[in-house]
Amino acid sequence: MEITNSYRLEISNAIAGNLINQNKLQPLTGNSATSADNLSELQFMTEKQYQYLNNENIKKLKSNEIYVHDRQETFDKNNITFLNKTYHVKKILKKIKGVPSAQPNMTHSMIIVVPSKDITNLLGNSFNDLGDKKQIITYKNQLLFDITGTAQQKKNFLKSISRVKNITSEDRYSTMSVLKEFYGGFFFIGLVFSVSFIMATGLIIYYKQISEGRSDQNQFDILQKIGMSHEEVKRTVQSQIIWIFGLPITVAIIHLCFAMPMIHKILQLFGILIGPVVYITTIITIISMIIIYYLIYLKTSKTYYQQVSRKNH
Repeated sequence: MEITNSYRLEISNAIAGNLINQNKLQPLTGNSATSADNLSELQFMTEKQYQYLNNENIKKLKSNEIYVHDRQETFDKNNITFLNKTYHVKKILKKIKGVPSAQPNMTHSMIIVVPSKDITNLLGNSFNDLGDKKQIITYKNQLLFDITGTAQQKKNFLKSISRVKNITSEDRYSTMSVLKEFYGGFFFIGLVFSVSFIMATGLIIYYKQISEGRSDQNQFDILQKIGMSHEEVKRTVQSQIIWIFGLPITVAIIHLCFAMPMIHKILQLFGILIGPVVYITTIITIISMIIIYYLIYLKTSKTYYQQVSRKNH
C-alpha cells in the first residue's frame, strides 16, 4: 500500500442553517427544520490553517473579514450575516488545497475562513439548533489522503483503520455503497413505474386507434370509391393520428413546467442540489418520451392505414 496526497487539516464540524438571500444565515427553528428551502451547511477554518494548506502568506484578515469557499459555486455576495453579525467577504475562494470539493450528503455546503476561533466561539454560543439546543462548534483534526493498490487491498486497509481506537474514518467506497443502496431503490421503482405507464399508455392508444380504424373502414372505402387516392388517405390518417399522439406530449410538457417547483422541493428533500444536471435530465426525459411516442405513432398509423385501405388492395 502507498499513501499519496496527504494533508493534515483542522476544520470545524458542520452547522446547519437557512441561508436566506444567499448571505443571511439563520438557525433552523420550527417549520424551517423540515424544509429544504435555503438549507445550507457551514464549516469553519482558521486563517492560519488556510495559510498552512496553501503555503502562502496573505494579508491578515480583520476581525470582520472572512473568506468563503462555496462547493457549489453559487455564492456571490460581498458580505454574509450570521444571526445579527455581518462579516465582509474579502475573497471568494475557488478551492482550498487539501479540502475535498465534494461532500457525500450533497447539501449546499460552504467553508468559511475566519481570522481566529474566537469568531466561531461567539457564533456557537448564540446559534440554536431547532430552538432547543446549541450547535456547538468544535474543531477536529483530519488526515486526508489517497491510497494505491488493488480494490481488496484498499478494503482491508480501511477495515484495519476503522478498528483503531479514538479514530473515526470515512472513505469513498463505504459512502458510495450507502448512496447506491439508498438511491438505487428509488431508481428501480421509478424505472418500473415509467416502463409500466409508457407501455400502458402506448397500448391504450394503439388499440383505440385500431378499433376506430375498423369503424372508419366503411367511410374511407366510400371516399376511395369516389376518387380519393391512397396518398390522400395516408395524409388524412397521419393528420388524424398525429393529434392523438401530439396532444398528450404537449400537455405533459406543460404540466411538467408547472410542476418543476414541486419537483425541485422533492429533490432538495433528498439532498439533491438544483443545477444543470437536473435540467439536462429533464430535457433528456422529454426527448426520450417523444421518441417512444413517435415509434408507437409510426406503428399505429401504419396499422390504421392498412385497415382503412384494405379493400383497395
